Amino acid sequence: MRVAEAARANATCGMARNPTRLALVAAVSGLLLAGCGGSGAGSGEATTTEADVFARVVKAGLAPPPGCYLTVYMADGATARQTARVQRLMVTSKRVEEVSYVPKQLAFKRFAKARPVIASRMRRNLFPDSFEVVPRTRLDVYGIILDFAAGVPGVVNVRASAPCGHV
Repeated sequence: MRVAEAARANATCGMARNPTRLALVAAVSGLLLAGCGGSGAGSGEATTTEADVFARVVKAGLAPPPGCYLTVYMADGATARQTARVQRLMVTSKRVEEVSYVPKQLAFKRFAKARPVIASRMRRNLFPDSFEVVPRTRLDVYGIILDFAAGVPGVVNVRASAPCGHV
């Protein structure tokens, strides 16, 4: 009788008896929590305040943001209205932590600082205006790219920085 009970218990609790499967589930859970920030908070609606929803708009400097960020390149002929719409889309996105506008003059200054010889030979500034977008989590990188993949007027490309990994 005891052997039959043990067999039934093993069949219903196979995960507890199988350390390989249990380790796999623990590893996947750990990766999901690490990728999502692992805050432990429940529903986003229950704990999110209005201030948390909107991304911070910061002034771009000579250095790009540290860590993972995306660059949203604007078209040469993008209108002020299109540029404002793109910024509004990013500021109101729940996936975005921080947004900064990088005018083409600042992009050229950054390039000149990194590669002064090449910059001194350039006759024109070929850099486009752009936005640097810091996602809330690394998983949000994909969502932000997909938001622009459908085609947003004035945007020609979106590119992830090296710290974001292969996207």
